[in-house]
Amino acid sequence: MNFSSEFQIRDGKISSITDTPDSADWANLIRLNSGGIGVQLSFSDKVARVDAVAANSPADEAGIEPGDIITAVDGVSYSQMREGEIQIRIRGQIGSKVVLTVIRAGVAAPIDIEVTRA
Repeated sequence: MNFSSEFQIRDGKISSITDTPDSADWANLIRLNSGGIGVQLSFSDKVARVDAVAANSPADEAGIEPGDIITAVDGVSYSQMREGEIQIRIRGQIGSKVVLTVIRAGVAAPIDIEVTRA
């Protein structure tokens, strides 16, 4: 796996290390996670928008709709994620559950939708 490392030094000591896989490795990590939910996403300005939902997919059955804006996955805010991380968090073991927090047009507050990966 290829990645870059960033070290933060405070008072002459390493206080944290952040490793970031390159984009090809992010893609491989996503592919290796076996289960998905059946959505097509687009990204802009730290917004993850659902562009399409596959018919009869887990997302469709759970009530995810095109136009929904995903603001969090399992309680982790999208604004705090690295590039490509949301896809990894959405995918996972077949049969496991993921909770998406979405903003939907015409609905006053964000809603949590639980989806079972397939």
